[in-house]
Amino acid sequence: VDPLAGLWGPSDGYIDPHRYTTILAAMIREEGGKILTQSRMTDVTRAPSDGFRLDTTAGEVACDVVVNAAGAWAGKVGTMLGTEVPVLPQRHQAAVVHVPRPLDYPMPMVMDYIPHSGGLGLYFRPEARDKLIAGLHTEDPLHGLVDPDGYRRAVDPSFLEQVAAKIADRLPGLGDCGLAHGWAGLYPMSPDGAQIVGPAADDGRVFVVAGGGGSGL
Repeated sequence: VDPLAGLWGPSDGYIDPHRYTTILAAMIREEGGKILTQSRMTDVTRAPSDGFRLDTTAGEVACDVVVNAAGAWAGKVGTMLGTEVPVLPQRHQAAVVHVPRPLDYPMPMVMDYIPHSGGLGLYFRPEARDKLIAGLHTEDPLHGLVDPDGYRRAVDPSFLEQVAAKIADRLPGLGDCGLAHGWAGLYPMSPDGAQIVGPAADDGRVFVVAGGGGSGL
Protein backbone atom coordinates (compact mmCIF):
# COMPACT_ATOMS: atom_id res chain seq x y z
CA VAL A 1 0.00 0.00 0.00
CA ASP A 2 1.42 3.37 -0.99
CA PRO A 3 1.48 6.09 1.67
CA LEU A 4 -1.31 8.64 1.47
CA ALA A 5 0.50 11.22 3.60
CA GLY A 6 3.78 11.86 5.33
CA LEU A 7 5.33 14.04 8.02
CA TRP A 8 8.27 16.28 7.12
CA GLY A 9 10.52 17.43 9.95
CA PRO A 10 12.97 20.00 8.52
CA SER A 11 14.85 20.29 11.81
CA ASP A 12 15.01 16.53 12.38
CA GLY A 13 18.13 14.53 11.71
CA TYR A 14 20.41 11.84 13.02
CA ILE A 15 23.33 11.94 15.41
CA ASP A 16 26.78 10.39 15.28
CA PRO A 17 26.56 8.29 18.48
CA HIS A 18 30.32 8.14 19.07
CA ARG A 19 30.72 11.91 18.74
CA TYR A 20 27.62 12.58 20.83
CA THR A 21 28.66 10.35 23.73
CA THR A 22 32.19 11.79 23.58
CA ILE A 23 30.72 15.29 24.05
CA LEU A 24 28.58 14.09 26.97
CA ALA A 25 31.58 12.43 28.59
CA ALA A 26 33.63 15.63 28.28
CA MET A 27 30.83 17.64 29.93
CA ILE A 28 30.64 15.14 32.80
CA ARG A 29 34.38 15.26 33.38
CA GLU A 30 34.38 19.06 33.29
CA GLU A 31 31.91 18.99 36.19
CA GLY A 32 34.14 16.66 38.18
CA GLY A 33 32.40 13.42 37.27
CA LYS A 34 34.22 10.15 36.71
CA ILE A 35 33.54 7.68 33.88
CA LEU A 36 34.65 4.07 34.17
CA THR A 37 35.00 2.69 30.66
CA GLN A 38 35.35 -0.96 29.66
CA SER A 39 34.08 -2.00 33.09
CA ARG A 40 31.25 -4.18 34.30
CA MET A 41 29.20 -4.10 37.49
CA THR A 42 29.67 -7.43 39.21
CA ASP A 43 27.82 -7.09 42.52
CA VAL A 44 25.63 -4.75 44.57
CA THR A 45 25.43 -4.49 48.35
CA ARG A 46 23.57 -2.14 50.66
CA ALA A 47 25.95 0.23 52.39
CA PRO A 48 25.62 0.80 56.17
CA SER A 49 24.43 4.36 55.47
CA ASP A 50 21.49 2.89 53.53
CA GLY A 51 23.16 3.68 50.22
CA PHE A 52 24.74 1.32 47.72
CA ARG A 53 28.15 -0.17 47.13
CA LEU A 54 28.63 -1.19 43.51
CA ASP A 55 31.45 -3.59 42.82
CA THR A 56 32.82 -3.20 39.30
CA THR A 57 35.75 -4.56 37.36
CA ALA A 58 37.27 -1.07 37.66
CA GLY A 59 36.84 -0.78 41.42
CA GLU A 60 34.20 -0.05 44.06
CA VAL A 61 31.68 2.78 43.80
CA ALA A 62 29.74 4.07 46.81
CA CYS A 63 26.57 6.07 46.12
CA ASP A 64 23.20 7.12 47.52
CA VAL A 65 21.27 6.89 44.24
CA VAL A 66 21.68 4.61 41.23
CA VAL A 67 20.46 5.35 37.70
CA ASN A 68 19.87 2.21 35.67
CA ALA A 69 20.40 3.29 32.07
CA ALA A 70 22.01 0.03 31.01
CA GLY A 71 20.14 -0.38 27.74
CA ALA A 72 19.73 -4.02 26.82
CA TRP A 73 21.34 -4.94 30.15
CA ALA A 74 18.81 -2.92 32.20
CA GLY A 75 16.92 -6.07 33.18
CA LYS A 76 20.05 -7.78 34.46
CA VAL A 77 21.19 -4.65 36.30
CA GLY A 78 17.72 -4.23 37.75
CA THR A 79 17.83 -7.76 39.15
CA MET A 80 21.17 -7.01 40.81
CA LEU A 81 19.69 -3.85 42.33
CA GLY A 82 16.58 -5.68 43.53
CA THR A 83 14.26 -3.83 41.14
CA GLU A 84 12.32 -5.34 38.25
CA VAL A 85 12.90 -3.70 34.83
CA PRO A 86 10.89 -5.41 32.05
CA VAL A 87 13.27 -4.73 29.17
CA LEU A 88 13.20 -7.02 26.13
CA PRO A 89 16.59 -7.15 24.35
CA GLN A 90 15.67 -7.58 20.69
CA ARG A 91 18.14 -8.12 17.88
CA HIS A 92 17.80 -5.64 14.98
CA GLN A 93 19.89 -5.35 11.86
CA ALA A 94 21.13 -2.62 9.52
CA ALA A 95 22.92 -2.66 6.18
CA VAL A 96 25.01 -0.44 3.92
CA VAL A 97 23.34 0.31 0.58
CA HIS A 98 25.60 1.26 -2.32
CA VAL A 99 23.96 3.69 -4.73
CA PRO A 100 24.95 3.22 -8.41
CA ARG A 101 26.00 6.87 -8.80
CA PRO A 102 26.78 9.70 -6.35
CA LEU A 103 23.66 11.66 -5.49
CA ASP A 104 23.58 15.29 -6.62
CA TYR A 105 21.01 16.21 -3.97
CA PRO A 106 20.81 15.79 -0.18
CA MET A 107 19.00 12.56 0.63
CA PRO A 108 16.83 13.05 3.75
CA MET A 109 16.46 10.46 6.44
CA VAL A 110 13.25 8.57 5.69
CA MET A 111 11.13 6.41 8.00
CA ASP A 112 8.48 4.51 6.04
CA TYR A 113 6.73 3.06 9.05
CA ILE A 114 3.26 3.15 10.60
CA PRO A 115 3.54 3.03 14.42
CA HIS A 116 1.92 0.05 16.11
CA SER A 117 1.00 -1.44 12.74
CA GLY A 118 2.34 -4.84 13.69
CA GLY A 119 4.69 -4.77 10.71
CA LEU A 120 8.20 -3.72 9.73
CA GLY A 121 8.89 -0.43 7.96
CA LEU A 122 11.87 0.59 5.87
CA TYR A 123 14.17 3.36 7.07
CA PHE A 124 17.23 4.80 5.39
CA ARG A 125 19.57 7.74 5.75
CA PRO A 126 22.62 9.01 3.86
CA GLU A 127 26.06 7.82 4.91
CA ALA A 128 27.94 9.32 1.95
CA ARG A 129 26.99 10.64 -1.51
CA ASP A 130 26.96 7.08 -2.80
CA LYS A 131 25.96 5.17 0.35
CA LEU A 132 22.90 4.78 2.54
CA ILE A 133 22.33 3.05 5.85
CA ALA A 134 19.07 1.10 5.80
CA GLY A 135 17.12 -1.22 8.02
CA LEU A 136 13.69 -2.44 9.07
CA HIS A 137 12.10 -0.59 11.95
CA THR A 138 9.36 -1.35 14.43
CA GLU A 139 8.44 -0.03 17.85
CA ASP A 140 6.42 -3.16 18.58
CA PRO A 141 8.05 -6.13 20.34
CA LEU A 142 8.06 -8.35 17.26
CA HIS A 143 11.58 -9.74 17.30
CA GLY A 144 12.89 -12.68 19.26
CA LEU A 145 14.72 -11.97 22.49
CA VAL A 146 18.46 -12.52 22.79
CA ASP A 147 21.06 -12.52 25.53
CA PRO A 148 22.87 -9.14 25.31
CA ASP A 149 26.07 -10.89 26.39
CA GLY A 150 25.98 -13.27 23.44
CA TYR A 151 24.10 -12.81 20.18
CA ARG A 152 24.82 -13.00 16.47
CA ARG A 153 26.40 -9.73 15.25
CA ALA A 154 26.48 -10.61 11.55
CA VAL A 155 23.59 -9.75 9.26
CA ASP A 156 21.16 -12.42 8.01
CA PRO A 157 20.90 -13.00 4.23
CA SER A 158 17.09 -12.97 4.49
CA PHE A 159 17.25 -9.50 6.03
CA LEU A 160 19.35 -8.20 3.15
CA GLU A 161 16.82 -9.59 0.71
CA GLN A 162 13.96 -7.82 2.50
CA VAL A 163 15.79 -4.50 2.57
CA ALA A 164 16.81 -4.79 -1.09
CA ALA A 165 13.20 -5.37 -2.13
CA LYS A 166 11.91 -2.42 -0.10
CA ILE A 167 14.66 -0.10 -1.38
CA ALA A 168 13.85 -1.05 -4.97
CA ASP A 169 10.16 -0.37 -4.30
CA ARG A 170 10.57 2.98 -2.56
CA LEU A 171 13.56 4.34 -4.51
CA PRO A 172 13.11 3.00 -8.06
CA GLY A 173 14.81 6.06 -9.58
CA LEU A 174 18.17 5.15 -8.06
CA GLY A 175 18.59 2.09 -10.25
CA ASP A 176 20.24 -1.12 -9.07
CA CYS A 177 21.51 -0.63 -5.55
CA GLY A 178 23.83 -3.12 -3.91
CA LEU A 179 23.84 -4.27 -0.30
CA ALA A 180 27.38 -5.15 0.63
CA HIS A 181 27.36 -5.86 4.33
CA GLY A 182 25.51 -5.20 7.55
CA TRP A 183 25.52 -5.78 11.26
CA ALA A 184 23.20 -6.49 14.17
CA GLY A 185 22.61 -4.56 17.38
CA LEU A 186 20.04 -4.45 20.14
CA TYR A 187 16.78 -2.59 20.68
CA PRO A 188 16.06 -2.63 24.45
CA MET A 189 12.25 -2.54 24.19
CA SER A 190 9.61 -2.40 26.89
CA PRO A 191 6.63 -4.78 26.61
CA ASP A 192 4.29 -1.98 25.45
CA GLY A 193 6.89 -0.05 23.43
CA ALA A 194 6.82 2.95 25.81
CA GLN A 195 9.93 4.22 27.55
CA ILE A 196 10.42 3.45 31.24
CA VAL A 197 11.60 6.62 32.99
CA GLY A 198 11.50 7.47 36.69
CA PRO A 199 12.06 5.96 40.13
CA ALA A 200 11.70 2.21 40.45
CA ALA A 201 8.40 1.15 42.01
CA ASP A 202 10.10 -0.99 44.65
CA ASP A 203 13.02 1.35 45.54
CA GLY A 204 12.89 5.12 45.15
CA ARG A 205 16.68 5.37 45.28
CA VAL A 206 16.96 3.54 41.97
CA PHE A 207 15.98 5.51 38.87
CA VAL A 208 15.33 3.77 35.57
CA VAL A 209 15.86 5.13 32.06
CA ALA A 210 15.20 2.19 29.75
CA GLY A 211 12.94 0.55 27.21
CA GLY A 212 13.18 3.18 24.47
CA GLY A 213 14.98 1.11 21.86
CA GLY A 214 14.32 2.38 18.34
CA SER A 215 12.73 5.63 19.50
CA GLY A 216 15.80 7.86 19.14
CA LEU A 217 16.75 10.49 21.67
